[in-house]
Amino acid sequence: MKKLFGYLKSHIKGKILFDTRELPIGDVEFLGSGNWKQTYGNVKDELPPDLLTPKMKPVKITIYFDASFACDIITCRSITGIIDFINSTPIRWYIKQQNTVETSTYGAELVAGRLATEMAIEFR
Repeated sequence: MKKLFGYLKSHIKGKILFDTRELPIGDVEFLGSGNWKQTYGNVKDELPPDLLTPKMKPVKITIYFDASFACDIITCRSITGIIDFINSTPIRWYIKQQNTVETSTYGAELVAGRLATEMAIEFR
């Protein structure tokens, strides 16, 4: 944030815009209600009983994540990259070397997915 505001300070006409349009996601195949209900039953989100009534239009949180397997030659640790969007505005981005050494791409992606899931829960 310091770099961002430092840049804006040196560029007087610069500004931060929030795009409220929905994030256009290309050709992504969403899974229907196939085996999900069979496995998990008819589950619903648990909402707090004292939840306030929303006053504006709903927002959509989209999170992309990826892992670069064994990117560091010396330690063989993978790198995790995560970017969080609210509608079409990037809100938070995260890139860090993983704390564990994974033996497969699957393991590195699983660690990145766990971190992205924790961020989604935190946002919600």
